[in-house]
Amino acid sequence: ATAVAECVVEDFDLTCDVKKARFEELCASMAEKAKATVANALEAASVTTEDVAFIEIVGGCSRVPWLQRTLKEAFGGRDLSTTLNADEAVARGCAWQAAMLSPSVRLQQIPLKESGTPTIVLEWQSSEAVEAEGSEEAGEGRRRLTVFEAHAGPNVEAEVSFRCRGPLEMTALRLGDGGEALPLGTWRFDFPDKGMEDVELQCSVDLNGIFSIAKAEVCAGKEAVEAAKAAAEAEAKAKEEAEAKAKASEATPAEEEAEGKAESKAEGEGGDVVVEGEPAEDVADAADE
Repeated sequence: ATAVAECVVEDFDLTCDVKKARFEELCASMAEKAKATVANALEAASVTTEDVAFIEIVGGCSRVPWLQRTLKEAFGGRDLSTTLNADEAVARGCAWQAAMLSPSVRLQQIPLKESGTPTIVLEWQSSEAVEAEGSEEAGEGRRRLTVFEAHAGPNVEAEVSFRCRGPLEMTALRLGDGGEALPLGTWRFDFPDKGMEDVELQCSVDLNGIFSIAKAEVCAGKEAVEAAKAAAEAEAKAKEEAEAKAKASEATPAEEEAEGKAESKAEGEGGDVVVEGEPAEDVADAADE
């Protein structure tokens, strides 16, 4: 095949002939990377090749024979499908995804579940002025706390609690599969230097996979919060009991009056019958006869 690269040096083009065997020899290392990419994707999704119902390949490079053979081997010999336009499918999918993320465009949402977010941690200089439950040594006099585990996915939030005194400087790192750390940014918070305080950081990863710390604030101690919550619950319970007791005391006189009327009515129905205008003795004699 003939390869052409235009304007390599100023206005000069590069043209050369490459044999298929030589081309595949040069791409041998890329074939192994393609297999590793498929294996990592299946592991991240917690599925096997048998769980995949359909395999569609898109993109201009999907036409390359050695890549098709490599993907077929990676999926255990499964047949690959090429029913979509290899060049347009990716561009159309990107445009649709951008429209779904845009607040100014309305269209039918396609359910997607992304899980490519790597592990994200917070690091700080080890000091007696900073305490965090679950943190661990990171080396070089620094401590580390995991905020988001690998494959947590985008559009997630987490509250991280610390106890600190004075200014606090945090560095967010993204951990790769090989353990390499990529800095995402550094934040500095000027907390009061009076004593150890409970602080909370609101961390998030948005739909675009961007990590941020939205808010940092000093909060009351956990014991104080729990005590206040228990006191509020006890007060609410006592109030409910008092209201129920008051309602019961109000209902008692009415119930007594109703019972009295019922007794009077029963006595009237069960007493002697008196006919107006005749002596009671005559009525009794008439009853005996």
